Amino acid sequence: MSIELTPIPLGLFWVPGGDLAKYETRVRAPYVVCAYLLRHPEGTVLFDTGIVGDAEAVRRYTPRTFQLEEQLAAAGAALGDIDVVVNCHLHADHAGGNHLFAGTPIVVQRREVEAALDSDYTVRGAAVDFPGVSLQVVDGRHELMAGVTVVPTLGHSPGHQSLLISGMAEGTVLLAGQAFDQASDYALADLAVRLGASDLDVTAPDWMDELRHVDTAYFAHDLTRWQPPTATFTGTDALAAWPD
Repeated sequence: MSIELTPIPLGLFWVPGGDLAKYETRVRAPYVVCAYLLRHPEGTVLFDTGIVGDAEAVRRYTPRTFQLEEQLAAAGAALGDIDVVVNCHLHADHAGGNHLFAGTPIVVQRREVEAALDSDYTVRGAAVDFPGVSLQVVDGRHELMAGVTVVPTLGHSPGHQSLLISGMAEGTVLLAGQAFDQASDYALADLAVRLGASDLDVTAPDWMDELRHVDTAYFAHDLTRWQPPTATFTGTDALAAWPD
């Protein structure tokens, strides 16, 4: 079974005061907005649909958007090729292009739909309230296609979800959306799970322990992918073994 995954960059935005500082080095860079096109023998999936903003969001975040239709064309696809949309969550930088998919099933967690009832949660006319909207509301895990499963990854939003894909050349892949902003954040949480002894001050989301078999993770706001560490922790505790 051949499965192909293609990143689809859809925009950039700036976070006010979003400098990163480490010692004497300071970096200011935008957040990327990235969707993913999944070609599967049973159908074509688009994971997230891009960015839209109301006037206040545009003033605050100064987004630069790339047209979804043009970006799909660069990947050899068209809007009409998409059989199902999956939103990691319904914020306007992830579900802003949903309105382009009237009549196409859009898979979203029930808790996320309930959160989006708040008028300040998203741009409803673009994401959830447009002519022909076809929300496929699920609760928890949901098998989308053979080897492709929607999994709850709660935290960033009440109904955040990711897409777990098995059978790819790189092993088991997680499209993690904004479960973490950066691959490095995911790496720290993964380390916490691997070191999760009761005497260590480490924490990670509960759902991460269920995904320890993931071989690669991709993110909505980071073009860097995560893969498991090649080193493992073995041997005795050197501090505990040091004589008094």
